[in-house]
Amino acid sequence: QGRTLGQRVARYLKHYCSKFKSQKQQPPGGHTWEFAATTAIGTFLSVLLVTGVDKHMSTVYYRNDFIIVFINSMAAVGAMIFSAPTSLLVQPRNIFGGHLIAILIALLLDYAVSVHHYIPMFVGQAIAPALAIFVMAKLGLIHPPACACCVIYLDGYPEHKNLGWMFVVAPVLIDCFMMVVMG
Repeated sequence: QGRTLGQRVARYLKHYCSKFKSQKQQPPGGHTWEFAATTAIGTFLSVLLVTGVDKHMSTVYYRNDFIIVFINSMAAVGAMIFSAPTSLLVQPRNIFGGHLIAILIALLLDYAVSVHHYIPMFVGQAIAPALAIFVMAKLGLIHPPACACCVIYLDGYPEHKNLGWMFVVAPVLIDCFMMVVMG
């Protein structure tokens, strides 16, 4: 076509960057101050509840290690609940189902990664959220923050791994319950 490499790259980049313009659609406008404040306050209070319970539970021990309640993905759950309350992704069914699927996959993959060493850790950390979102999509229980739950568990922190299957109850299901109640 007679174009130099530089011209082809420039044309490609121009086309690629045009995709950031919402594909010929009007970008969504900002929300009202009331909605923004409600979202911020709701997120703050829900995460505060979970971290407060986590602080209190740090004195309770299970298998010679304290029980954790707060996992980082719950901050994203709180933000989603209050910023998009009508979204199908943040309905209680999706929150509980998505997290349950994700943590069960993480626990099962942990045996392949940590116990039997069939899979390297970094590969397991990539497989877990991919497999979790696949199962969530197939079952109609998509909840994106749940994918972070897999990686958080597989990261290998002793306070997570020592809980074993108890990790399903505390922190995952307890966190989900508190977030849904606050929402």
